[in-house]
Amino acid sequence: MYTYNRRTNKISYNSVDLNDTETIKYINEYLIVLKQQLQDEYTKIKENYNDSLLNSLVILKKIHLLEANKAVIELKTIFNFEFANIVSQQLSIQYSEGIGSKGNRFGLIHLLTKSESLSENEIKESLRKYSNSGSLSYYKIIEQSKLSSGFRFSRRFLKNGNNCPDCIDYAEQGLQLIGYLPVPTEKCFCNTNCKCTIEYYE
Repeated sequence: MYTYNRRTNKISYNSVDLNDTETIKYINEYLIVLKQQLQDEYTKIKENYNDSLLNSLVILKKIHLLEANKAVIELKTIFNFEFANIVSQQLSIQYSEGIGSKGNRFGLIHLLTKSESLSENEIKESLRKYSNSGSLSYYKIIEQSKLSSGFRFSRRFLKNGNNCPDCIDYAEQGLQLIGYLPVPTEKCFCNTNCKCTIEYYE
């Protein structure tokens, strides 16, 4: 049985702590399950809006917290107030406070509120994107940690041959001060489909 110790930030199986590699593997497996659960909410939205909304928000919170903990493990540090604030900010954006490139509001609450006017495929695709939004908490924590550790610069790299114009532009800008370039999945046309990477330099 898997259990989580909030004080030590450790996951154990049958009372034996998992090492970092095993923990990240468990997190990734659990993320797959949670992402599918969020995407499956589209079947319940029109049946019981209130229950579906609550379930979706709870699942999305778990996704962001798991991505955040994955970042903390990879950084070999602890989950501090600064990181908790990052997750809180990202959840606020994904819940209802997001502002798109055209000034339009977006968020899971807005999506579910207007679900009656959307097709099943539109709802499914939107929920899929929200299910992948936890990567923003992951990348933002990595970035903040690097900045606090004395790193000054970042550089974006393209991951595959099918990149959006935004990501190509970011990669072509080369080395920039941390914070100037958005992290992968942020402010690009490919959105949470983004597969680009970002590296940090002192």
